[in-house]
Amino acid sequence: SEFMITMYGAMAQSESESISGNVKWGKKRAMEAGKVSIAYKNLYAYEKGADGKPAPIPAQAEIVRELYTRYLAGASLREPKDWLEHGKQPTVAGGTAWSITAVKGILTNEKYCGDVLNFKTRSKSFKNHRRIDNPKEDWMVFEDRHEAIIERDTYQKVQKRLKSTHQRAPKEINGPKSIFCDILRCADCGSKLWYHTNT
Repeated sequence: SEFMITMYGAMAQSESESISGNVKWGKKRAMEAGKVSIAYKNLYAYEKGADGKPAPIPAQAEIVRELYTRYLAGASLREPKDWLEHGKQPTVAGGTAWSITAVKGILTNEKYCGDVLNFKTRSKSFKNHRRIDNPKEDWMVFEDRHEAIIERDTYQKVQKRLKSTHQRAPKEINGPKSIFCDILRCADCGSKLWYHTNT
């Protein structure tokens, strides 16, 4: 009985591996043929259009443009978050509580400049569905696949600023935020200066 159970288990695992491999192969062939995969459920300011491509939602598209404008004008990630919550702008899930992660997600999403990036992450295994990063050479980028909300030049400027201002924000447990955090800037790169306490 133990032997038969082991055999059945091995056969089931082999079948799962085969199905997983077939699904990945099918997705890759479809993408190579120009068919992209987009999760509209988690995509802000876009919906599936009549032609099957992402179509901008006018009201939300204006909010995306405003976020990019504010960030390029020098706003921190928290400032547009507070602006969205103060205006009670609904999130992609329909709530009104925004997070800095959600704001950054909009500022870093290539779909807003008309591109689609697939295979950026993958499942660790067919048993462990935790997502891990793929090497860049395995990414599949489709440029100008749909109507853009943000100009490519604006998108690239935002990415450059995000990269140059990546700093560790002070935690509340380290005491109150210094009044100089939003005022002092690095003389070389222009990044905002933060204080951090190592305990």
